[in-house]
Amino acid sequence: MLSKSCEYALKSILYITKHSQNLERVGAKKISDDLDIPYHFAAKLLQILSKADIISSQKGPNGGFYLTADNLTHSLADVVFAIDGNSIFVDCILGLKTCSETRPCPLHYEFIDIKVKIAKVFEDTTLDQIQSKLLSGEFYLNSLNSSFQYERKNK
Repeated sequence: MLSKSCEYALKSILYITKHSQNLERVGAKKISDDLDIPYHFAAKLLQILSKADIISSQKGPNGGFYLTADNLTHSLADVVFAIDGNSIFVDCILGLKTCSETRPCPLHYEFIDIKVKIAKVFEDTTLDQIQSKLLSGEFYLNSLNSSFQYERKNK
């Protein structure tokens, strides 16, 4: 449902969120290498997120990407909107251009509630909440086989 660009952007945001706990700045090359995202692709996504004020950046030898208190107020929906627009929340699940309330596709009504729930989760989840979950020790970010995952610890 999310574009590959949006997946990469969300993974990058989670990565930066984790590193911002210690006020670290993370370079695009490190993000690219650790998340197995092509460098130029990662750099472009990070630039988009920075221009949207979702993340902050500083140039120079001690530069990189990081989150400020203002950045942490952004929701995951803000990230999705910056990269993909609102298509995940409003477009036809089958990708049909003519799907609407008056001309529904075969899955239209089955996915209305699901799209509303997805939108609510993305809109209600802030980067600050993600960071708090990471700090709680109940959740963690894991990088295995070049696949960056957000996992909940088993209790």
